[in-house]
Amino acid sequence: MSEQVNSAAQHAAVPTATLHQSLQTASNHDLHDHDHHDHRHDIRGSESRQNDHENISQARHQNHSSHEHSEMVMATLHDQMMTLAYEKNPQSTEEAENIAHMLLERAELPLAFRVRAHIVLACGKTDYLHHAQEAVRFAEMGREIFGPGKTPGFKAAVEDLLWEARETLRRAERDMKELEGLRKRIKAGELKWKKGEKIMYGNINGSSYLNL
Repeated sequence: MSEQVNSAAQHAAVPTATLHQSLQTASNHDLHDHDHHDHRHDIRGSESRQNDHENISQARHQNHSSHEHSEMVMATLHDQMMTLAYEKNPQSTEEAENIAHMLLERAELPLAFRVRAHIVLACGKTDYLHHAQEAVRFAEMGREIFGPGKTPGFKAAVEDLLWEARETLRRAERDMKELEGLRKRIKAGELKWKKGEKIMYGNINGSSYLNL
């Protein structure tokens, strides 16, 4: 995977987070307008108005701190997930997939983290084709949203992430085609198989085994 992706594309936010930020900015602007209105018409004492401003300032600081903490948590989980995924043994793979599921539950998850979480799950044994398709969908979304007008390095990072997602999808589609071929052979009696027996197929994350 490209190091540029880690340093640049991982900071791109999903549309839901971008929308939330836009709404928050608009809300803050409206709040400033409302504050000016209060200065002109509020008949309360100056001390009361000062307390209001202090409370608003404190609330904004708390929201900012909470957002920064959430970003740090997601970045830490993402790094742990990728480290475990690279180890490529049954235990680390399971732990990486658990973290991926945990990350995908976050609506504010940065777009590159979301793509990588789907890629990790696309290298697993359950719903791998779906996750590969989602990885490509979000990577293409990232290129549309964050590609234009960015630095060459940032654009390269976005393109690298999209290539990685598409390569994962290509392998997932190949494995699914192979699995469907095995099922047809079993149904036609060309391949002997006992219920509960595991059959090796595919090339994602090493060799995959699945109960047919």
